[in-house]
Amino acid sequence: MIYCYSIGITIFFSLVTIILFFSKKRIINEQTKIFTKLLIYNFTGLINEFGTMLYLYYQPNYNILFGEILIKFYIVYTCAMINELTLYILSVCYEKENNKYYIKTKRYSFMFCIIISIVSCFLPVHINDLYGYGAAINTVSIYSVVNVFFWTMTLHRNRSKFRRNIVLPLYIFILLAVIGGVIQALFPTLAIVTIIEYLIMYLIYLTMENTDYKMIKELESAKNKVNEANSVKSDFLKNMSHEIRTPLNGIIGLAEDIKINSKNIPKELEEDATELIYYSNLLLDTISSIIDINKLDTKHTDIIESNYDIRTIITQIRKSIVYKISNTTKFNINVSDNIPILYGDEGHIRQIITKLLENSLQTTTNGDIDLDIDIDDNMEKPRLKIVVKDTGLGIHNDILPFVYEYNSDKVKNNKYYNAKLSLNLSVTKKIVEMLKGTINIVSSYGKGTTVVVELPQQPGRRITQ
Repeated sequence: MIYCYSIGITIFFSLVTIILFFSKKRIINEQTKIFTKLLIYNFTGLINEFGTMLYLYYQPNYNILFGEILIKFYIVYTCAMINELTLYILSVCYEKENNKYYIKTKRYSFMFCIIISIVSCFLPVHINDLYGYGAAINTVSIYSVVNVFFWTMTLHRNRSKFRRNIVLPLYIFILLAVIGGVIQALFPTLAIVTIIEYLIMYLIYLTMENTDYKMIKELESAKNKVNEANSVKSDFLKNMSHEIRTPLNGIIGLAEDIKINSKNIPKELEEDATELIYYSNLLLDTISSIIDINKLDTKHTDIIESNYDIRTIITQIRKSIVYKISNTTKFNINVSDNIPILYGDEGHIRQIITKLLENSLQTTTNGDIDLDIDIDDNMEKPRLKIVVKDTGLGIHNDILPFVYEYNSDKVKNNKYYNAKLSLNLSVTKKIVEMLKGTINIVSSYGKGTTVVVELPQQPGRRITQ
């Protein structure tokens, strides 16, 4: 009677496991589908075994035919359970990597299970001391041994593909299956196989089918795919930028040649050449911004620090943008005399200032653009302050919260702004954050924009000979 209590307790825990499994949100894949069947099959088998033992125990003069039907039902259950366990291991090892092999083996395994179940139902079975024996039981035992051998070989062949936390639970459940089969063979009156099967289900539930673990695993897989896609995108953009820049530089060169010989050409053609140079450079700037933001997003940008003089940077920037300044725009530069030689990422600081000035030049065709560079009083940990202020178009209140989201519909479809301006600000913000600085924008539509960037720097370092 103690075996009935053991199975009754196992039924309770099996029911709790099923409730817990179905109460959580699950990622549905082949393994989860098979495990769902395994849980239900095991619960059904426990109920059948519990009912069979109660019937045989309380009915000394039981109907032999009915007893054999109950045992043969348990035989069919055992075949189905063994088949699903086989499919579970196959799905772990082969489903994603070799789908054709998995489908083919799955089909043959199912056919083999059906054949064994039918044959076992027609073979004789005998009942003695609350357990069955005979040709039907022996056939299922051989079927189980063959499958356990197949599990072991399949897992051993594919062990190198998986992490330890995947391989170890599978080896343990194979070991439990072997131990359960040996004990049942040595002590046939013990009702232990179905209980061992539940232990295997619980082990899989805690490890392989843990919903939190599977969610994390799926997130890691999705992250890897995104990283791979970003890498491909990065390579594509890098290659395409070179292919686009080469002909653009040629176009700009030809347009500049036309301007040099402006005395020999009509005035309209000279104006067209000026426009051509302007828009070609604008396109080059856009391409550069796309490449920059791609590098920042994929973490392919390094911080390269060295001694630098901010005045030299400003002089070089002024020379590079002088052709963009319209006749009706006044460009003012104020660099504090207190700024010494600093140690920082000169290249990215140059890029920040250039991007901010490009935006002001685009939105200020008639007005003032002021560039102020200053530094705080704490020379042990100096903070370089860059202020770009213009009296141009400004940024509308509707778009101001989204100025860094160059790819959003709020920017793309807004009549007060354009994606090019937002792209420059997005690049600038990412660089500032990479350099551990801050950026702040204050703007009023129709009155102008002020952008303040503060960057932590270090005092210039002495160069030893």
